[in-house]
Amino acid sequence: MATGEGERKIDNEEDFLQENEDSDSDDANEISGSEESEDFCDGEDDVQSIGETCTIPIDGVEDMGDINFITLTFEDMKKYRFLNRNVAYDFYNMYARFNGFSARRSVVKKNFKGEIVQQNFVCHKQGHREDRFGEDGVRKREPRRDIRCGCLAHCKVHIDESGHRWVVKHLDDGHSHLVVPDKHVGLLAGHRKMCDMDVSQMNNMIGVGISPPQVYASFAGEAGGCLNVNFNQRNMYNVLDKERRKQLPDARGAFGYLRTLRSKDPDMY
Repeated sequence: MATGEGERKIDNEEDFLQENEDSDSDDANEISGSEESEDFCDGEDDVQSIGETCTIPIDGVEDMGDINFITLTFEDMKKYRFLNRNVAYDFYNMYARFNGFSARRSVVKKNFKGEIVQQNFVCHKQGHREDRFGEDGVRKREPRRDIRCGCLAHCKVHIDESGHRWVVKHLDDGHSHLVVPDKHVGLLAGHRKMCDMDVSQMNNMIGVGISPPQVYASFAGEAGGCLNVNFNQRNMYNVLDKERRKQLPDARGAFGYLRTLRSKDPDMY
């Protein structure tokens, strides 16, 4: 695992439970010996070679299944060529999951044409929460404790010479905070999400009249407790809201149908 200026430590299992919900907002080490570098490229069917450096294309999450993110180093990361920035972010967030933190998108840089050519991905504890109210501001309730500590760990990706693939240009893995234990890392906001199977099971249970709190209790019972479920009730309600928005109300659908007829027939009103 790549290391930076700081030292990786074991978490006390406290701060990550108060993770902010804005963790998804947009805002080197050397391999020991040449044999490890050669073994890293062996057995890869889709490996391409540029000069003496082997490169491995990554087109989606399905191409990351065989990667050991725990022992992954900066030199290993430089071999990957990502399809786009979203795939590069999924890669770094997957790396973060196996190393006790979560990632957020940060600043981007553009060329003279206005095209994005570089982006930073940062630790979820980077920076500090903005005070939107100030000293004279009035709040209905006390704000939650700011769990950000100005961590400087980050990953920088840049578009390659071809202009079609993204590569890791810099990795700083020196965290200034305690990392989260493996059994609780799924509770970080950057990793809390429902998979398609969970959504399907939730929809089936709600379809037969089971309330959302009872549905979540069922997930917790199957997983052996809420701490073993990779999402919370708020995530479940967000998914429910998205599912409901997909179903157009009858009145809105009727107006949409009439507007379509009007676009085809000038005499329609």
